[in-house]
Amino acid sequence: MNKAGLTRRQAIAAGAAAMLIAPCAADAAPDAVTLTASVVPRTLPGNVGPSDLWLYNEAIAPVLRVRRNEFFTVDFRNRLAEHSAIHWHGVRVPHAMDGVPYITQPPVQPGTDFTYKFAPPDPGTFFFHPHCNTVEALGRGLAGVLIVED
Repeated sequence: MNKAGLTRRQAIAAGAAAMLIAPCAADAAPDAVTLTASVVPRTLPGNVGPSDLWLYNEAIAPVLRVRRNEFFTVDFRNRLAEHSAIHWHGVRVPHAMDGVPYITQPPVQPGTDFTYKFAPPDPGTFFFHPHCNTVEALGRGLAGVLIVED
């Protein structure tokens, strides 16, 4: 038991349930999307008070849907207190759109924006996340799902 009176098993079950019912961003139109990274206070199951999550569009794991070989644009707005970028994990994108700071693009500084534009060539379910302070950003929830439909 912990201070909140939950066993470890209860806390894990509550977390899994929260992931299923947590608000998720609506599936986006394939031609233009805005993703805003910001700090969002949320009270997680088993916590007494809120935790500062880092989320895209204030949603846990937002889902974007696009069609294979169709261009779409993502306007990324960094409203975090540190630089960031979006890496499209497993998606074959042009080098300048890969979201790896200092290698494929300059990092997106706090309060600034960057536009990603590409046509994903492969269908599948992919993951997007930052490649800046990756461990903390992912641990605080900054990630989403990209579904590329055939």
